[in-house]
Amino acid sequence: MALKILGSILIIASSGLAGLYFAYKPYYRKSDLNSFFIALEILENEINNYSSLIEASFQISQKVSDKNISEIFLYLCEKLKEKNGEETEKIWTDSINKYKSSLYLNQEDYDTIAGMGKILNSFDREIEIKNIAVLKRYILTSIDEINIEYTKNRRMFQSIGFLGGLIIVIALI
Repeated sequence: MALKILGSILIIASSGLAGLYFAYKPYYRKSDLNSFFIALEILENEINNYSSLIEASFQISQKVSDKNISEIFLYLCEKLKEKNGEETEKIWTDSINKYKSSLYLNQEDYDTIAGMGKILNSFDREIEIKNIAVLKRYILTSIDEINIEYTKNRRMFQSIGFLGGLIIVIALI
């Protein structure tokens, strides 16, 4: 009997935690996008001050509080210093892909952010700044959508997790 109770508690707890994971996943995505937005603000400022991409990426890695985002730019800085004939776009994509698993971004976010590599280190600073502004607008739009999705779905996922666990326990008893 004690084993059934312990098993029931474990089933409810694990399904409840799964529900909490899905409920708060948009919140973590929003946090990552906010950090990318701050990084883009710093990058835009550094480009306006005629800094090189290496200097800008190092500044971002020092100023952004999110560890994963700062690691992306620190890796970018290191690879740009080496740059053994590689294009900046490939280095940017490699740095995004290296830390992709530690971020909560969806595929559309990755594709859009990876597309920024095409404009990095171009010779026209105005084009770089305009493209960064487009990416910042995308991020702000995504954050607004996340806020709506988060408030709408958070309680539902939490409830489904715990209720799903209860249904499994009742079915097993």
